[in-house]
Amino acid sequence: MADVLIVCVREDEPQAKALAEMFEAAGFSIGGAPSSDGALRSSGAGVVVWSHASIRSRPFLDAAQRVINADKAVVASLIEPPPPSSVGNSPSFDLSDWNGDPNDPSLDPLFFAVDRMVNSQRASAGASATEEPPAYEPPPARAAPPPRAPARPASAPPSEALQSESEHWRAIRDSRNPADFMDYLARYGPDGAFSEVARPRAKAAHCAPSC
Repeated sequence: MADVLIVCVREDEPQAKALAEMFEAAGFSIGGAPSSDGALRSSGAGVVVWSHASIRSRPFLDAAQRVINADKAVVASLIEPPPPSSVGNSPSFDLSDWNGDPNDPSLDPLFFAVDRMVNSQRASAGASATEEPPAYEPPPARAAPPPRAPARPASAPPSEALQSESEHWRAIRDSRNPADFMDYLARYGPDGAFSEVARPRAKAAHCAPSC
C-alpha cells in the first residue's frame, strides 16, 4: 500500500520526484498512478501534477479523474490552478512560482493537505482492523530532538509570533518522534496554526507500541 500516489506525465518527472522526496522524508510511502481500484482505496492521497504537458495527455486525465472521483486528489498545479469544473472539490495549490526545491516553505500548505488525508486514512484503516497488525507503526525515536525555535516574546506582534511558530513547525514537521509534536501542542495549544496536523502525530506517543 502506498500512502501517496503521484499522478504526472514524463515531462513533469523532476517536479514529481521533488514532491516525492518531501513526502518520503515525512515517512510516507510513494506510488505512481493507481493501477487498480484496490490501490486507490488503500492510499491516503493522490497528488495530481497539473501542467501544460499533463492536460494534453489522455492517460493522465483518465488517471487524474479516477483519483478525483475517489475524493483523494490534491492538485499540485505548475500553471494557473484548474477551475472547479475540472477537479471538483479537490484542493488545488498554485506552484507556478515554485523552484523545484523539496524544502521550499511554499510547499507547506500542499504538504499539510496531504498529511491530513494520509493520517485520516491510517486512522480509518486502524479502526476497521480486527486481528490484523496495524498498518503503520511509528519508527524508533531519534537519538536527539531537533533544535527548538526560540520562545516567542510576550510582546511580539502577531506576524512575528506566527513566523516563530512556522519556524518551529518546519524544524519538526519531518520528525518521527511523537514527543516533538507533543511539545509543539504544549507550547502553542489547540489553536496553534499546525495543531490539527500535530495532534494525530502526538497521539502515536500514547498508542505505541500496542495500538
